[in-house]
Amino acid sequence: MAFLERLYPMIDLLKTQEQVFLYHFWVNPPNEQKILNTEKELGYELAPEIVDFYKECNGFQLVWVHKQNKYIKDTSKWKEIHQSLSESTIFYNMATDGVINISSIEDAFLTNWYNHIYFDFTIENAEEQDFLGKTYIEPDFSKRIKPFDLYSEYHDMAFFLDGSSNPPIIMGDDYQACYTDSYVIYFQAYLDFLLYSYGTCHARSNFFGKYHGFEKPPVTSETIKLLPPLDLKNYDTERNELKLPFEKQFWSD
Repeated sequence: MAFLERLYPMIDLLKTQEQVFLYHFWVNPPNEQKILNTEKELGYELAPEIVDFYKECNGFQLVWVHKQNKYIKDTSKWKEIHQSLSESTIFYNMATDGVINISSIEDAFLTNWYNHIYFDFTIENAEEQDFLGKTYIEPDFSKRIKPFDLYSEYHDMAFFLDGSSNPPIIMGDDYQACYTDSYVIYFQAYLDFLLYSYGTCHARSNFFGKYHGFEKPPVTSETIKLLPPLDLKNYDTERNELKLPFEKQFWSD
């Protein structure tokens, strides 16, 4: 089934939940020429599941808040927005519970993250980094990291461009300072996780956060099918976040 055919029912469900306010939903129209241009710039074709997604939409944004969120005073006068929002609007103007912020294909794969993920000192003080069976030298390792779902100030999800058509995806932590403390997932399974979690921010942060998680087997769609469902009514007002049916086990085996 096409991704948007699965996404729109999730959006409709969010709209029907009395305890949730859907603040923003925007789909960037597809542009097949940009897919071709991106693949040409990369020098190789991307996997069908990635191309098929971008043939449906050139990225999309979703923002929702829970009405029990203590930082949200009153949503009664808010209006749902259907236009592209900047990260500053999403992150700084609201205390959000759910965000999906998938970049356009050209931004996802071709953005230069110099002075954000890699810096001059990583060039001058090159170190080795083992990752998925290979050894990389800084800053080559960091240059391969391409954030594409910028869902919070503190965390993001990023492709690691290893030269394969279906590059692994890892979570960025600590304001893009660390990308090795994350389980690995691939694109189709990642879309499945977004639908499972309704884009809940700390669901990604808790689920993928794992010390040297890349050394573990990758997360698959079958793994996600086994997760207990999220209950949007079940909100922890003390921690100010949706309660999750799984626990973060960062240090455990």
